[in-house]
Amino acid sequence: MVSVGETPDAVLLHIRASGDVEPGSVEVRFAGRKAVVLARDAEGRAIRSQPLRLPEPVVEEGSSAAYSADGALVVTLRKQATAQDAGPPGDPEAAAR
Repeated sequence: MVSVGETPDAVLLHIRASGDVEPGSVEVRFAGRKAVVLARDAEGRAIRSQPLRLPEPVVEEGSSAAYSADGALVVTLRKQATAQDAGPPGDPEAAAR
């Protein structure tokens, strides 16, 4: 089961795998606003695949993954910067982002 959340800077995927999925065998592939969560069994065979549409486009740089205290895999995907985020040319606040 995958749930999607977001913060101002990131999209969060909370992934709960069933017992037949080996820890560390979950793979997330993403591009723009699309993602696919792929789970493999002990032999490396794909046993689950779930496509997702993300609320915002994301980029690979700055992404991370960690297990939460309850055993869910939490993948943090950094949102893609937009022209609006950049601000006007010469804006010192935009340069700090």
